[in-house]
Amino acid sequence: MAIYNVQNFGAVGDGIHLDTTKIQSAIDHAAKLGGGIVLFPPGKYLSGTIVLRDNITLYIEKGSEIFGSGEMTDYISDESVSLVLRWHLIVGKNIKNVSIKGGGKIDGNSSLFREKEKDGQNLKFSLKPERPRMIFLLNTENVSIKDITLCDAPCYTIWLLGCENVLIDGIIIRSNRRHGTSDGIDIDCSKNVIISNCNINTGDDCIALKSDTHRLGRRASCENIVVTNCILSTRAAAVRIGFEGDGEQIRDCTFSNLVIYDTGRGFLFQSIAVPKFRPSKVTGVFIENIIISNIIMRNVTYPLFAITDKEQNGYIRQLSISDWRGEVGGGFYIGAYHKNDIEDIFLKNINLRISEKTVMTPFHTVKEAYRAHASSCLCLSPSCLATQQEEVDLFPTASAESRTFMPYGLAIRNIKDIRLSGFKIIPSPMTSKWKGNIRWHGVNALNIDGVDICKENGVFP
Repeated sequence: MAIYNVQNFGAVGDGIHLDTTKIQSAIDHAAKLGGGIVLFPPGKYLSGTIVLRDNITLYIEKGSEIFGSGEMTDYISDESVSLVLRWHLIVGKNIKNVSIKGGGKIDGNSSLFREKEKDGQNLKFSLKPERPRMIFLLNTENVSIKDITLCDAPCYTIWLLGCENVLIDGIIIRSNRRHGTSDGIDIDCSKNVIISNCNINTGDDCIALKSDTHRLGRRASCENIVVTNCILSTRAAAVRIGFEGDGEQIRDCTFSNLVIYDTGRGFLFQSIAVPKFRPSKVTGVFIENIIISNIIMRNVTYPLFAITDKEQNGYIRQLSISDWRGEVGGGFYIGAYHKNDIEDIFLKNINLRISEKTVMTPFHTVKEAYRAHASSCLCLSPSCLATQQEEVDLFPTASAESRTFMPYGLAIRNIKDIRLSGFKIIPSPMTSKWKGNIRWHGVNALNIDGVDICKENGVFP
C-alpha cells in the first residue's frame, strides 16, 4: 500500500501553524489513486476538520499527535445533526475500508472549549455549546481503530452511527472527568462491532450502545456487539445500554472480562422516552439477548441499574449476568413501570461487598438516581417524576450517611420472570439500615437457587 507523508504535502507539525489543508491534500491525493497510508511522522499537527475517504489509513506514528484547533471556524459544520453534535475533528461519511492506528495520539484540546461562570464567590467552568467531537463515522463499513491514544475530547470521543464491521482494539481514552458528553465509545445503530483490550477513563459513559435512528435517517438495530478485556472508569456509567432510542432493537451483545473502578454506575440499562428529542414520535428501546460475564468492580457506586419508563413501548429481556466480584456502594435495581416490560433475567454467581469506603457519587438514593437519569435525558416528564415517587415509596432508601444505594442487595419491580443462583451482596458492618438481600414487588415468577417463590411481593434475607 502506498505511503503519503503529510509533511511532503506541506504539513509543518509544529503545533503552531494550522495543518488542516495540507493533511486533507494528502488524504485526497491518496484517495484519487485508490487509497493508501497517510503518514504522520513525529510532530504536533494542529488541525480542524479532517475528512476521511475510501481506503485510507491514518498512520499516526508514536511521537506524533493530531491536536484539535481551538477555533470553531476551523471545523466544518454539519447541519444534519443537533447543535452540540455538529462539528468533528475527524469525520467519515458513506465510506469503507478506513483505519486509524500507529501508536500516536489525537488530542481534542477540550480546555479551549470551556467557559468561565461566576457562581457566587466561586469560579465555575462549563463546556461551550459549540464544540467538536473527535471521531465521527456515519454509514461506514470495515473500520479499524487500533493502538492509539485519544485524549481530552470536547464532546464524544468516538461515535459510530450506522456503521458495520468495526474493530476497536488496544486504544487508550482519557477525558476530563468533569466534562459531560465526553463519552468514550458510542455505538449507535451499528452492527458487527468488536471492542477489545481498551483502557477508558472519561467524564461520561465509557461505552454506550444506542439506537437513535432519528439521527441516522433510516431503521437500523444496534446488534452483534462484543466488548472484552477492557478497563473502564467514569463518573457516569461504564456501560450504558439504551437511553433515548426510538423503537429499534439493541440485541445480541456480550460483555466479558471487564475491570470497572472509580465509577458511578457499572451497567445502566434504559428503555425510556425523551419527547424533547423527537416530539412527533415518543417510543422506547427494545433491549434483548445481552450476556455480561466475568466482571470485577472496585469503588463503583451502583453495580447495575435497569429501568423502563411509562411513556414508552420498549422492553428489556433475555439478560444474563454472571460471575461478578468486587466492592460497591449499593445494590442492584431492576424495575419496570409497566408489568412485564422486563422479563427473562438471570443472575448467577454475584458476590459483591458493600464498602463504606466507596465514594457515593453522584447520588445516594433511588429518587436522586431517577432524577439524575431523567435530567441526563433532558426529560423530567410527569411520568418519570411519578415513577420516582413510586419507587421511593416502594423501596425506602438508606440515607447518604449509611452509604448505600438502598437497604437491599437487589430490588426488583414488575418483572415477568427472574432467576437467581448464588446471588449475594454482603453489607458493610457500617450499613445499619440493611433490610435484606432481595426485595421484590409485582414479580410473576421468581426462582432463588432452584426454589420457586410463590409470592408476588416479599423480602429474602
